[in-house]
Amino acid sequence: MRRSTTRTRSEWYLAMALTSREPITEAERLEEGKRMFQIFAARMFEQRVLQAYREKVAKQREEQLLRELEEEEDSKRAKEERKAKEAQKKKDKKK
Repeated sequence: MRRSTTRTRSEWYLAMALTSREPITEAERLEEGKRMFQIFAARMFEQRVLQAYREKVAKQREEQLLRELEEEEDSKRAKEERKAKEAQKKKDKKK
């Protein structure tokens, strides 16, 4: 799920509160900075988790594909061995 560039409701309220109020105090500015940092950190964490998930899924799919290819090769090899055995049996019967 991709996050759009639109603001969340809480971010919108924060922006409205900042533009419509009197100058903010130092404590309010610090609190606002903390909130903005938390939003940033949460988004960064979300991106890391999504990236790790995508890498894990890609690796699982790659491993599954390799297993399927190996099974297919084994099946072909076994089929060729059976054919060779049958041909040898026919050859032996003719002698």
